[in-house]
Amino acid sequence: IYNGCFGDASKYTFIFSGNIDAAVLRPFIKQYIASLPFDKSGEACKTYTTTYHKGPKVVEFKQNMFTQKGTVGVYQSGTCEYTAKNKIMIDMAAQIMDDRLLEKIRQKEGAVYSIHCDADIDSYPSPFFNFTCIFDVNPDKIKIAVKEVDSIFDYWKEHAPTVEEINKVKEFNKKRYEQNIKLNDYWLNILSEKALAHIDRYTDYCKTVENITPVELQQFISGLIKQNNRVIVTMHP
Repeated sequence: IYNGCFGDASKYTFIFSGNIDAAVLRPFIKQYIASLPFDKSGEACKTYTTTYHKGPKVVEFKQNMFTQKGTVGVYQSGTCEYTAKNKIMIDMAAQIMDDRLLEKIRQKEGAVYSIHCDADIDSYPSPFFNFTCIFDVNPDKIKIAVKEVDSIFDYWKEHAPTVEEINKVKEFNKKRYEQNIKLNDYWLNILSEKALAHIDRYTDYCKTVENITPVELQQFISGLIKQNNRVIVTMHP
């Protein structure tokens, strides 16, 4: 298996990030990378299709637990074009949903201690998006919490975020960008994504963020939510 995977380095892409002196690095590249075996035959990558549950689905089950609490997972997925701008917009939407979830389900209903929404778009094996919201919940308020999460997702279908909501997210993203560009991990991810997925999430990032309007964000997220591939899994104590 090892020889099959590493016996031909002709199609490898090596990425280095950090405070690197090219003159110092070059001898090591010659010694350890240029010397790797290659025959230019390459290895064919098997093509897979992204699979996810299509349509709505509700799963409920019981699990005996020492601590009496419920756990809920809400998953929304589907197809989506893989672009730098779309990745920015789905991240902005997740941040807005975070604030709404905290306000309605924790502060208003008192059903959870914490709640968080993750969202991303992946390119492999084929472009798809996913929203993930997993949280522990007071067993007596499971139905209320699930209903509120559902309504927060569906709100995007007809309503744009407020100017205050989107400006808050824009300000946060621009500050995060200024911090990220100082980190090696950030550049490793940027360069890797450019090599593998052929998109550039660095150039004009702040300009792209600033130009996104509430209506544009709503229309994009609405198109994802309306695919209606939502799975809700509830574990009762």
